[in-house]
Amino acid sequence: ENRAMLAELFQMEQYVTMALSYARLGNPTKDLVLTRVPLDPVIRQAIRDFAPLLIRKKLRLQYEPTAESALTDSKWLLFILHQLLSNAVKYTPDGGHIRVTAGTVGERVWMEVADDGIGIPKADRSRIFERFYRVDKARSRESGGTGLGLSIATEIVQRHNGTLSLVDREGPGTTVRLELPIR
Repeated sequence: ENRAMLAELFQMEQYVTMALSYARLGNPTKDLVLTRVPLDPVIRQAIRDFAPLLIRKKLRLQYEPTAESALTDSKWLLFILHQLLSNAVKYTPDGGHIRVTAGTVGERVWMEVADDGIGIPKADRSRIFERFYRVDKARSRESGGTGLGLSIATEIVQRHNGTLSLVDREGPGTTVRLELPIR
């Protein structure tokens, strides 16, 4: 009972934070301080923040620890990870799986959040990073979706000179890939 209430409060806090963050993004330099940040502590914090929801939905989250670092702002990176985990938790049925991985390719670090949830229809895949776009409006209303999370995350990632994209893959679910510069 308490965990359910905490989970709902966390979702509400996320919505308010998202709205405030979006309002602040009008100034590209405000609140964005890029430094070399180890990814592991930020990823672990994001996972801890979602623990009540993971437990409530009986989701199994697998995380392969990483020694990678990126040129980023740790609080905005945490915000981006919250958006990715929020979608994975929302759209993965009870008892499902979520996996967080990271690595490097050239001068960039990548992180992926993969789930075995309901996935995104091909027709919607090119639009999910657009502001206010929701794949299924009825389902988004039920789960508290606003269509802002991924668009805000995309704007933040672009200000980091990074990318946020969907990974083509076989089987059910969705994999979202974040890439950031190492230097």
